[in-house]
Amino acid sequence: MFKPVLAVVFLSIAIWTFGQSTTPMSAPTPITLNQSDRSWIATSNRYTNLLIEITRKYAPEGASEQGLAEYDELISNPTLASENSRVAETKVAQAKIQAALSTEQNEYVKQDLQILLHNIDFNRKQQEFYEAHVVPYANASAYIFGGLRALLDDKVGPERRKAAVVRLRKYAGVEPGYLPMVDLFKARVEAQIAKPGMIYPPKEEVETALSRNGEYLDAIPALFKHYGLTGWEESWAKLKVQLAAYDEWTKQTILPKARADFRLSPEQYALSLEVFGVDISPGQLAVLAHQSFKEYQGEMQIIATQIAKEHGWPSIDYRDVIRRLKQDQLASDAILPFYKNRLHEIEAIIVKQNLVTLPDRPVRIRLGTPAENGAPHMVPPPFLNNTGQQGEFVLPLNMPAAVGSSQSQKVDDYSYDAASWTLIAHEARPGHELQFDSMVEQGVSLAREMYTLRMAGGDAYALYATSRSVALPLTGIYAMGLRSRGGLVALAVTMILIQLFDGIIGFRLNDPGRAYGPMAFAVINLALLLWMNRAAARRGSTFLVPRPHSGLLKMVSSEFGECDCPAIP
Repeated sequence: MFKPVLAVVFLSIAIWTFGQSTTPMSAPTPITLNQSDRSWIATSNRYTNLLIEITRKYAPEGASEQGLAEYDELISNPTLASENSRVAETKVAQAKIQAALSTEQNEYVKQDLQILLHNIDFNRKQQEFYEAHVVPYANASAYIFGGLRALLDDKVGPERRKAAVVRLRKYAGVEPGYLPMVDLFKARVEAQIAKPGMIYPPKEEVETALSRNGEYLDAIPALFKHYGLTGWEESWAKLKVQLAAYDEWTKQTILPKARADFRLSPEQYALSLEVFGVDISPGQLAVLAHQSFKEYQGEMQIIATQIAKEHGWPSIDYRDVIRRLKQDQLASDAILPFYKNRLHEIEAIIVKQNLVTLPDRPVRIRLGTPAENGAPHMVPPPFLNNTGQQGEFVLPLNMPAAVGSSQSQKVDDYSYDAASWTLIAHEARPGHELQFDSMVEQGVSLAREMYTLRMAGGDAYALYATSRSVALPLTGIYAMGLRSRGGLVALAVTMILIQLFDGIIGFRLNDPGRAYGPMAFAVINLALLLWMNRAAARRGSTFLVPRPHSGLLKMVSSEFGECDCPAIP
């Protein structure tokens, strides 16, 4: 009876994998670049620069962060008139790009033009919605810190850092012709408040930001002192008072009307998803998210079982195993050396297994400043006008103080051995550090560098399908090695359930091919299992009842039973 069950399992996997390999709806058709002919990039960049120049004009802080010194002394003007001017100039650029798309012959350039038009359309839709429906919380302290931090950084040359003093004077409104930035924020927010039926920011978001703004007020003068700048003290004294008054105004004006529910409205949620290239509805995404979460739970449980047995821990539940792993915390002064050493171990594995070619330069890793504390992250290098700057992997030591508390909280989610492997692989190598730096070093078109983070590509769907189609047959092989009939039955049942869920998702996506196919095979495979069980019963046995110690089936049964999954809107 072992072989018939095995046949059902691998037939299910083969059918399911074939079905998942089809191109998903709205996924762009990938184009393989001809590395020997890159002349098309210059043509593409001419059109992309139409948008980049507009962005630089109306957001000069970002331009100086990208290495353009001519924007270092300029600041944004967050007024409605400035926004309307930006929209008008963007429409002119859009018309030029649309006209070029109708005549362009190069497929690579055409794809870039479509990327640009998609970006313009999304920004327009987002701006119109927020202008009509949303009262924003404009965090002046965080905004000004970001504008100054773009210049007060080790990656910026000393000659450019002096411009931070001029930028500070303009933020404070002491430079002739400039109003205090906080007054411009107030005017924009008050204009939105005057409209009826507006959506206010969540109370928790505003309270959390207000409680942490003190970190920015401490960090700004510390940066000026660290880089030995002078002539900033008087402007900062005025700006500090302005920022404190602005926060009090926020407490009196925004906070009383802030909404208690942190969840976004359906329209806001859909727009937020579209930022990352997700073009299905929140309801459809929730179905996919619940299914994926189930699968991740199963994968974690398999690994957790192995870890618990190796260490002799009493519980094999993955939640308990994670809690136990987190108990072995690193001391604060040991975190950075530990991560650097673990990075070397990962690089050795990469080289030994010939996974990717590593550059000769080391990864830049540093501890986060108090104003940067929060989650570990990768600061990308400037994509434009890069003169050798690298990205940085930032490790925070503490979480900012919680609402109602003046004390910061020590981070414990990554400061232990087990977490370092995945975090380094994701943020550093072979993850974002190689991804971003290779874009700069090898060169791609500006459209792909600047705007494709908002578009979901076919590669992401392929990786998703591969993660499932590879894990399942490996589990089947593992069960074969143990001669675990119960394990194979559990895997067959799992595949039937996955096919059933895929069919439901297909119906939700209005995709008949993804609906009826998986559903049909789920029914066929279930019928085969029941038929084999009936045949076994005639001989006085049954294969659907596992041996008492079948850990795999126990795990699968529990995961498809009660689930303490987090709520997904």
